[in-house]
Amino acid sequence: MIFDEPTTGLDPENAHLINEFIFSQTDMTRIVISHDWSQDYLGRFDEVVTVGQA
Repeated sequence: MIFDEPTTGLDPENAHLINEFIFSQTDMTRIVISHDWSQDYLGRFDEVVTVGQA
């Protein structure tokens, strides 16, 4: 499943709910496109791919 900026424009409470939903989906490949570079967030993923980063 692909999530393209799933929490953009959401208040913190709803952003948290969306992220918890995404991370609870364990029987599928999840691709999340995000501008969130916080280590807490990125650390939850199995792999992080950076595109266009110099």
